[in-house]
Amino acid sequence: MGEENMNNCLTLTRAVNILTSDNVIKPSICAEWDLPEVSLPIRYCEQTLREVAESNKKGDTNFFLAYFPGNMSLLRLREICGWDSAKPPYFCKECWWLEKEEEYWQWKKMPYWPKVSSPANFYLIDFKPHFPAINGWEGQEKEIARFGRRYLRASEDVFLFSILSVYKLTGKNAMSDYWWHWGKSISWPEEHVMVRFLADGRVSVSRPLFSDRHHIYLCVSLCRKFDF
Repeated sequence: MGEENMNNCLTLTRAVNILTSDNVIKPSICAEWDLPEVSLPIRYCEQTLREVAESNKKGDTNFFLAYFPGNMSLLRLREICGWDSAKPPYFCKECWWLEKEEEYWQWKKMPYWPKVSSPANFYLIDFKPHFPAINGWEGQEKEIARFGRRYLRASEDVFLFSILSVYKLTGKNAMSDYWWHWGKSISWPEEHVMVRFLADGRVSVSRPLFSDRHHIYLCVSLCRKFDF
């Protein structure tokens, strides 16, 4: 990021004034996760926040400006949350994604997706489901492109950390039970990963069966691309 852009960065206070405090996950969330807090710039301009705030008001979206600390892969999220149903949020005990799949990705000479984390940043992420997979994953990609070049499919780690952070702060689930976020990561045998957070505090990581690839419950959480 250039020096000029750094000087034009929004302050957190200004972002809260535009989006409201209910839709901003601040760096102070780190205290809820027992993580060190790192200062990060907001890589969106004021006009972008005003656009998504207006879209939120119309009910078309439910964008949050979410602080993401980095080094927060799905594997680390699972280690932090655990799998005790008496202590939500918790991960399902099923761990198909932690078993022989690692050998597969080593063979493919590719990063093993449960250990990969998105970079630390503030992300504009939409918790309203979009584009049910009537035409499959590729069909969703076309729908995202038609929605606008400034949007992309949210990463699973940013999506889950953000939605779990809302739960930690409010005790409420910002995600409805009926849908899954169909993400970017590719599991063995080369199926895109889907994730969701249920009302009972349970986090589920799965992959669609062949018959599910064109199902309306497989939706997309959108992320706004950075302005700089």
